[in-house]
Amino acid sequence: MSKIKVLLADDHRMVRTGIRNLLQQAGDIEVVAEVDSGEQAVALATASGAEVILMDISMPGLNGLEATRQIKLKYPDLRVLMLSMHEEPEYVIRAMKSGSSGYVLKSADRDELLNAVRRVHSGEKYYSPGVAGIMLEDGPSAQNHDPNLILTARERQILHLVANGKVTKEIAEELNISPRTVETHRVNIMRKLDVANTAELIKLAVLYKLVEA
Repeated sequence: MSKIKVLLADDHRMVRTGIRNLLQQAGDIEVVAEVDSGEQAVALATASGAEVILMDISMPGLNGLEATRQIKLKYPDLRVLMLSMHEEPEYVIRAMKSGSSGYVLKSADRDELLNAVRRVHSGEKYYSPGVAGIMLEDGPSAQNHDPNLILTARERQILHLVANGKVTKEIAEELNISPRTVETHRVNIMRKLDVANTAELIKLAVLYKLVEA
């Protein structure tokens, strides 16, 4: 039986060594290359013969998100599984938008990591339980509600400020409108986007690039 060929990208040698040993002990997985930067991951994406790239997000220079985007543009069928310590929604959303096939937390145990590699290799998507609720497939109306299309210019402006952490009073002062008007706009924004709280508003703002993650 042929083994799943994995390229491991992480800038910490000890982390790579631990993950490599774990993967190769499984018997059905082979680490065919190791790199410590996004640039190297892009360069060796296909030259290594890898079928799955296990990609750390936080690397110096070209980070894992941008490296994944570049790899998927060149090689759409190559599968990338993000490996990260970050549980925040913006990282998960950006990973999905980069084209990755899954997102595994570095706190995952051995069995979860092996399962994730196997499932991604087979064409499935995999997300650690701690971040699964942020998946685009199940997210808060993210598929059908693009703020750029259905909000007015003023509403997009207010959403941008909310996503940047501004409270009602600060928004009112910045836009020279009353706090009551801000709240009215906020209610309309949430109704149009079909979201229930500020956290979901921020997810959409990040997803549709109304604010930087």
